[in-house]
Amino acid sequence: MPTTPWAPCARRASCAKRARRHEAPCLPRYSALGSGCCFEFAGINVNAAECCSIMTLFRTSVSSRPAPYLKGLGVAVVVALVLAAIWLRPAYASLQKMSDLDVLQLISESKGKVTVINFFASWCGPCRLEIPELIELRKQYPKEDVVVVGLAVDDTRDALQAMSDEVGFNYPVYLAESSAAKLFNVEGVPMVLVYAPDGKLITTQVGYRPGYVRELVEEHLPK
Repeated sequence: MPTTPWAPCARRASCAKRARRHEAPCLPRYSALGSGCCFEFAGINVNAAECCSIMTLFRTSVSSRPAPYLKGLGVAVVVALVLAAIWLRPAYASLQKMSDLDVLQLISESKGKVTVINFFASWCGPCRLEIPELIELRKQYPKEDVVVVGLAVDDTRDALQAMSDEVGFNYPVYLAESSAAKLFNVEGVPMVLVYAPDGKLITTQVGYRPGYVRELVEEHLPK
């Protein structure tokens, strides 16, 4: 296993579960790094998927080389791998907080696009049913036409990171400050706000309605 400052990640179990489910071909190669599938460097979590991306980036096939070769990599190469992991990370991984003013600024800056703001929580069952639809929505439409943002309420950074590792958000996710929840009168989750390209609020939907958000987005796509 690599020497310090590498350390086993506290979320190793959830990362291993994710790796077995989604990244099975990568896991044998990644195992050369050590007994766990997930490591942490200077507070940055690096999971199996990111490791495989890094190895592809550097055109390195770990499986074709003995483990001692990888363990003997110089400090410069290890640092390069860590920097690549940071660069490959999606923006949501920072899990920054968002205030009421931040949300209003986001809505203002997103004019010309359909904007979907999803208030949710990691402990909310209906939220977990709705999020895959938002992920598919993000995949289908370009960012120039549709903005999707998740705001977690009454949640913790660790719980949200664990959920992020599990569901694989492909859009920005933030921890909502109490001011943001108060501004939009969030009394239950999931709650979705959909804004038209002109910045006007189309709907505020509380509770999960399958396919409803997609219908609104398709109806109001910029011409």
